Amino acid sequence: MKALAYREAIAEDVPFVLDHWIDSYKRSHAAGPIPMCMYQDIYRRIVPWILQRTGVELWVAHHPGLTPDTKSDLHGFACVEYGGARPLLHYVYTKKNRRRNGIASGLLKAAGFNIDDDFAYTFKTGLSSGLRHKAPGGKFSPLSVRYTREAPSHVRKNTHPRSAAQV
Repeated sequence: MKALAYREAIAEDVPFVLDHWIDSYKRSHAAGPIPMCMYQDIYRRIVPWILQRTGVELWVAHHPGLTPDTKSDLHGFACVEYGGARPLLHYVYTKKNRRRNGIASGLLKAAGFNIDDDFAYTFKTGLSSGLRHKAPGGKFSPLSVRYTREAPSHVRKNTHPRSAAQV
């Protein structure tokens, strides 16, 4: 089998991202008290809105040239955002049968995201809660995505190389 590669997502990758992001988040306590009968409708509006924010980068893990079927070729994705007070990590996903193979780490590295630096993450799942010790610079901050580029006053400034002051 060919080695995995990482690239910025293309339009054909977005259905994979939406389906897996929304499905994998629906059982998270952090998703809030949204009735399941409304969950799909709500998050099918929220996730595309996040993907269209200025500074958002979407990266995918894939086997280059392995198959023309995009859905079966993708093994995970990372959604990050630069340009605000500090970098945001919105979501990282790896297919269940591909976890613990370094795919999430590879995606973040490809995106230039350093989990040792000060950053905020906007979505929390049971799986991500168990990995907090691997990302000492991270702070759960779902409010960070509710606002436009101007950060609320409670958000600290960052010196990350791709932060607003240096972009």
